[in-house]
Amino acid sequence: MKVLTLVLLTSFAFGQGVDITINYESDLADYQFLNGQLNKYSVFFDGESHHVSSNETRHFNLFRYLYHNNGVRTYIKEYDFQVGYYINKYIQTGDVSWIGKGPSKEAVEFYKQLREFNASLPDSEKIIFISVDAYGFRDTEVFLGKMTQDKGQQPDVVKQVLDILKPIKKTHSTGLGMDIRGKDKNSIMTKIESARKIVVENREAFEKYFATDYLFFHLLVFNKATELRDEKNLALNFTAFSKLRNIGNYYLHYGNLHCQLKSNWFADIVNNSIEFKGKVCSFTAQYRDSEYWFFGTKKETDFGIINSGNYSKRLIETLIKESSSDCTLFSAKNLGQGIEKGTDYIYFLKNQKAMESYYKGED
Repeated sequence: MKVLTLVLLTSFAFGQGVDITINYESDLADYQFLNGQLNKYSVFFDGESHHVSSNETRHFNLFRYLYHNNGVRTYIKEYDFQVGYYINKYIQTGDVSWIGKGPSKEAVEFYKQLREFNASLPDSEKIIFISVDAYGFRDTEVFLGKMTQDKGQQPDVVKQVLDILKPIKKTHSTGLGMDIRGKDKNSIMTKIESARKIVVENREAFEKYFATDYLFFHLLVFNKATELRDEKNLALNFTAFSKLRNIGNYYLHYGNLHCQLKSNWFADIVNNSIEFKGKVCSFTAQYRDSEYWFFGTKKETDFGIINSGNYSKRLIETLIKESSSDCTLFSAKNLGQGIEKGTDYIYFLKNQKAMESYYKGED
């Protein structure tokens, strides 16, 4: 059984902690010591090093706590926007055809837990799941076909925009291939700008046609990260989405670096935005003697926010000395050594396994 220990910013002295059982059956009673500590925040970034098996359970439990205690109603994960749309459809409907096999067994179990959680909520209090990241234009026609399959006859302006968007398909494979570059850039952006103009001029018609899917359609058309996937554009996507959503608070499940409150990373930009000035809380993670997948290769190493964030390696010694379980969450302010400038809380995880089937093609 995995146990998490949290050292509180104000209620506990450095070195003390509260053990929290991490599993999907947790009743969250152990999290009640956080009551009142996070009330000034409306955006919660929760970091990780990707493809570690315990990540999804850890994120899910904090999200549930924040739902019940801090008004969080939106789960935002570091996925391609299209993937986020499909997962949300599953969470809302329970139709497993939207998610298929998923990237890993742990991920699919995570989606199922979100679905069960959402199904238990009253209609007026349900969550949505979305990704505000780049849209890859891999299969735009298929994607829009699925988005519109049950929506009936299309108004002329809607059909006009769909006819512009459906043929778009990028051909480059530069870098990770998430945004549009090279020879694709000019031709694709010309089409997107044309579509944007029509949507702006006829927004009411698009909102009426797409209904609850309008949030997702808007992100497809106005996705700044598609033009260039950098921290500024991720933040622009998020703030634009929040104005459309305008319901409750937000939980963002991202990689560690994006969650730093410094150096113009995603969380830092949002925390300094007009909309969310000083309202971002950051959780990040450091792993030791753990495994993860990296582009098809299982790696065993020490990794995380300290290694990648240029913090003092002496922090590792402090974390080892002060941790009392395989997962310990510290107040960054109490740790000192500069890490408090970039995050509010830091998880220290030991003996974590890689996701069981990531990139392996297993059932």
